[in-house]
Amino acid sequence: MLAPPTPHYWRLMVTNERRNRIADPDLIWRTQEGLLVSSFRDITIDWMSLVCFDFGFSQITLFHSVQLMDKYLTLVRVPRDSLQLVALAAIWIACKFNETTTAAHMYSSADLLRTCLNTYTLEALIEKERHILQTLHFDVLLYNPRHFLDFHLFDLVQKGLLSLDNVPQLQLLTSFFLEITLYTTSFLQFTCASRAYAALSIALTLIIPSMVCLFFLSTSSLPSSRCYQNHPPLRR
Repeated sequence: MLAPPTPHYWRLMVTNERRNRIADPDLIWRTQEGLLVSSFRDITIDWMSLVCFDFGFSQITLFHSVQLMDKYLTLVRVPRDSLQLVALAAIWIACKFNETTTAAHMYSSADLLRTCLNTYTLEALIEKERHILQTLHFDVLLYNPRHFLDFHLFDLVQKGLLSLDNVPQLQLLTSFFLEITLYTTSFLQFTCASRAYAALSIALTLIIPSMVCLFFLSTSSLPSSRCYQNHPPLRR
């Protein structure tokens, strides 16, 4: 679903990201102190992507769950055999924010547990969910690159610069580029807004080259347009 392109909503997304962004990609690995390596995270995110696809969850849910997992990993040391449980709990939390369709409500926690071959119990899932929420101080409403992408697409359509017929193709290709950024923690140094901007610019170059300059001009008028820079996160 496309986000309403209002200045207030844009400021809300930018402020939320500045408060929650992991500015230092190495913070995850320093916190883990050798318990986890990047390949474990990559494999887990690949599994999370498959779970979201199999259950029909949106890409926003996937991005949200990865954000929750990464924030948790910057604060808590997680053994390798517990990483999948953290990921599952993160998906479970993200679903409660983003999955409002009837199809999504058909699935239960038991269905999610079966994706782990019932390695974990329902009690373990609920306990991990509670620990994630408490560790993050219940600050789990996060905006991700997909929100910024939807904002840009809606804004371009509303301004008459982009036809609705082109939106699905642009959304699909840009989403593919954005999902690639999930697998490497080095992309965390870039803001969600800058990742969405770059991915959409590439997609426009490939599909509608004449739109690239118009897209650049349309974003230059947005409030807080400096969000495309790698600003430091807000201090709490």
